[in-house]
Amino acid sequence: LLERTSPTISPASVAQISAPNDRSVSGVVTGDNGEVLPGVNVVIKGATKGATTGSNGRYQLTVPDGDAVTLVFSFVGYQSQEVVVGN
Repeated sequence: LLERTSPTISPASVAQISAPNDRSVSGVVTGDNGEVLPGVNVVIKGATKGATTGSNGRYQLTVPDGDAVTLVFSFVGYQSQEVVVGN
């Protein structure tokens, strides 16, 4: 959930994928009124790898397994939100 004042992201689900050192993170990004937000940038903090939400607000991104990874959600007119994806 991204808000204009104090953003919150809906929880992401984490599932193992075929590569042993990677995992898939996915979720839906919504605004402060519950509306889905298409075109939100979702990137791994400190990296250039990322994804953009589709017309339904959904995203999916492959992240390294192991240590916690921080995802940064950004959208024009909204505050950026950082979410830590743990083990």
